[in-house]
Amino acid sequence: MRLNRFKWFIGATLATFALLPVLSASGEMTLSQQNFYAGEKCRLKVALPANLTSQSGVAWTINSMGAEPCAGNATVKPDGTFEIEFKAPSLNPDVSVKAELVCRNIPGAPAATLFFRSADIFTPLAAVEALKLNILKTGEAEDPLTAAFKTRKIPFKQIASLEEFDGQALIICGMDFDENQEAAKALAGLAAQGKKIIILPPLKGHFPAGNRQFDQIMLGKVAYIKSLNKEFDLPPAAGTFTTAAWDESFALTCSNQADAFSCGIFKAGRGAVIITTWDLSKMQETNPSAWYLLKTWLFL
Repeated sequence: MRLNRFKWFIGATLATFALLPVLSASGEMTLSQQNFYAGEKCRLKVALPANLTSQSGVAWTINSMGAEPCAGNATVKPDGTFEIEFKAPSLNPDVSVKAELVCRNIPGAPAATLFFRSADIFTPLAAVEALKLNILKTGEAEDPLTAAFKTRKIPFKQIASLEEFDGQALIICGMDFDENQEAAKALAGLAAQGKKIIILPPLKGHFPAGNRQFDQIMLGKVAYIKSLNKEFDLPPAAGTFTTAAWDESFALTCSNQADAFSCGIFKAGRGAVIITTWDLSKMQETNPSAWYLLKTWLFL
């Protein structure tokens, strides 16, 4: 199959998700994250705009759907940051709602947008079961993900080798492409059969990206995630990708180069190999963005 379409999705670089907020000089409040699980206890770190850092305390509310489900008071640190805890409102399965964080006692303080998302993301369950999702055993790298799948009651089968793969979707947590060149090449064949393969960090080596079995290739930097859904929080990075000549074609090479690629999507018909350096496992417990991103890819 000829490589008949080649696309580069390269957006403006955004700062990756950080645990601590930084001060905003643009007059906006900066949040450590925007997305939260509905019905669960949440923690949020907030930085006031640079012109409002002299505040000693804040009375805050969270408004959603015409109601005020959360409110409280917090001490503002000398650097203009404060931290709050709240219980997010419950929602029906696979539902998301928009909310606003408001500082009631600070004139001129802008509202900040939040999103509450149901923890029951993979619904209807029949659609997930039809995927026959497999997770490859690669050591211990997949343990946080399989534990999260069990907690969220998402059906999956753990396998010890690619030969055991018998589903429509496969997640691999960690791969050294140089030490597993035959397996890396086999992934293109699986994609050609209509399978979805998602490869997460830790990653090493060179992935043979120029394989002619792919008919569409998309490489994205950090901003790519916003093209999928501008409301998603940016996951923490566990490296980047660069492109290089490889075996009379080109390869995606694992790297730590700044401003390089964070995600590669290699389509073959209805199947795809998706490789990302975003460490989604670090977001699973506290941020639903990772689940919604996985869902987007699985049903791509």
